[in-house]
Amino acid sequence: MRADPTIELPPGVNILVDEKVEEHLAKNLQQLLAHWPGDVPDITLVLNDGSAYHASAVPTGQIVLQLGVLKNVESFDELSFVLAHEAAHILKDHFRSVEKREELDSAMVLGLQLVATGDSLAHDGSASEVTQKAALATQLGAVANDLMGFGWDRGQEIEADGIAYELLLDAGLSGDGAMDSIDRLISEEDKVEKALEERCGGKPSIARDFLGGLTKSFSDAIAKKEAVPADPLCSGVKRTLASFTKSHPKASDRRKALEAHNDLHFSDRAVVLQQVFEEGGYLAQISPNGSISRTERARLVLAALERDDVSQAKSLVSGVLLDENDPLPWGRYARYHYRMRTGDRAGAIRDLEFSVADGGAFREIYKELAERYAQDGRFHDAIAHVDMAASRFGYPELHYVAKLRYLILAEDIPGAWTIYGQCTRQRALAEQCGQVADIHDLDTRYKAYKAEKEETELLKGEGGEVVSGSF
Repeated sequence: MRADPTIELPPGVNILVDEKVEEHLAKNLQQLLAHWPGDVPDITLVLNDGSAYHASAVPTGQIVLQLGVLKNVESFDELSFVLAHEAAHILKDHFRSVEKREELDSAMVLGLQLVATGDSLAHDGSASEVTQKAALATQLGAVANDLMGFGWDRGQEIEADGIAYELLLDAGLSGDGAMDSIDRLISEEDKVEKALEERCGGKPSIARDFLGGLTKSFSDAIAKKEAVPADPLCSGVKRTLASFTKSHPKASDRRKALEAHNDLHFSDRAVVLQQVFEEGGYLAQISPNGSISRTERARLVLAALERDDVSQAKSLVSGVLLDENDPLPWGRYARYHYRMRTGDRAGAIRDLEFSVADGGAFREIYKELAERYAQDGRFHDAIAHVDMAASRFGYPELHYVAKLRYLILAEDIPGAWTIYGQCTRQRALAEQCGQVADIHDLDTRYKAYKAEKEETELLKGEGGEVVSGSF
């Protein structure tokens, strides 16, 4: 993953070399790109010593990842979306047009202009003012790095989001990580807009559009200054950035587009809840006993079981949990499948129950536990767990097929008929629900239920006794 020294990178990119971090990031990227249906070009990851929550793709096939991303992401899935989004720009060759290359070249020039603005601030004023403004100059240098990502137009940015989302789901990760990433940008945009309004006066429309990746320290710094319309920072930012805000989508617009993309293409796919990191951030979690390392081992256990290599799974499974009280959901999920394969069904179910009770279970854990309960004849417990999953993660239609079967087996025919009606209105699920209904002869059983109910109502109306055992 280390940058080729012969490759020309954007100005101000200070490369960090950390083999352990590089190895984990490279594996993460490979996991995502394995699901791209077309040819995959060479993509190099470059870690930049910057505090911004920002990454950018450059025409020569590099993804420049700010250290601030690793320090601020809250899940493996969120980090994966950031990488997949930038990779998507390269996969789709968004640099291909001459106009786009010129625009990105202009972004580099703009970065240098901002550095120059910072230099003018740092050398203008009293000694105390110079010290204060030098900090702003440093932050403007960070902004210069961020601007490499601002050349994309609305269509390209939203297309990259959609591709990244698909790569995320195809890799078995959660779309929630994508939403978390964009929500973080929305929050940062709001903070920066308020900070610029306080420093520069008025409400600059450019703020929300260009500074999604601005560092927190910079926004804090500009917020501390009084509003001075003639401030070189204000005039410099307004003058040099105005042309980059016309077509680039706001983060809030990107979120709406991604939600629509999910509703259109993935409403019938179970989305796994993201693995939330423990305290300490990404860098702490790549230690041998960190949650990321153990999650990776859990995925290797699942992969070994999928290819029927039980001995390999056995050698790995002991390292997925620290102890019996370890709440790591992927560790629990991997050990559940290992125990099921080796005949420890009771222990496997306990792993799922522990994860649900701890509050860290993702959707698939609820689904697996519900299925095990149904096999044991605990149909109401099965129904309760698919309802819990739908309540927690949304998209109740993802559970219609299983819930329909559980309701029929629980002899709740009216409840089953209601779910059947809802399911048949989902085109992607109608056939599956129809098969379940046919297997259990739901139509005949519902007609019998209605006939018996009507007979019961008739007897009540005539003053007769209600037949014992009626619905």
